[in-house]
Amino acid sequence: MRIDLFIFLTLCVILLFSCSETEHVDKSVETIDEKVHSKLIFEKTKIEIKNVKRGEVIEGIYTFKNTGENVLTIEYVNPDCTCTSYEVSSNKVLPGQEGWVKLVLDTKDKLPETRINATVRTNTDQRFHRLVLKASIID
Repeated sequence: MRIDLFIFLTLCVILLFSCSETEHVDKSVETIDEKVHSKLIFEKTKIEIKNVKRGEVIEGIYTFKNTGENVLTIEYVNPDCTCTSYEVSSNKVLPGQEGWVKLVLDTKDKLPETRINATVRTNTDQRFHRLVLKASIID
């Protein structure tokens, strides 16, 4: 009798925990985000600044527009030189909205003709975008 009671209680506990209710989560928004990429159009991807005095700090501002139907995400900006810093208007840009990436270059120890590249990674079909900042430096 004791064994039957023990088996009965064990089965009840197993049934109680195995029949827990699962929460239904609507993943339709996540699915859309994964399948539909944003579209990004830069006004220009190359800026050239001439007659820069050595030691000046110059800026190149690259404006863009999210022409897609999904939120544009700027995942990162990676300049190819530690002499260059950057700013982004926002990491998230709504459809139809504009934003910008600013590259800031210190010309102190640069060659007379300097070219800096920066890679911008986004959630667009073309994941990587190259921005170029050229400077003609004079002493």
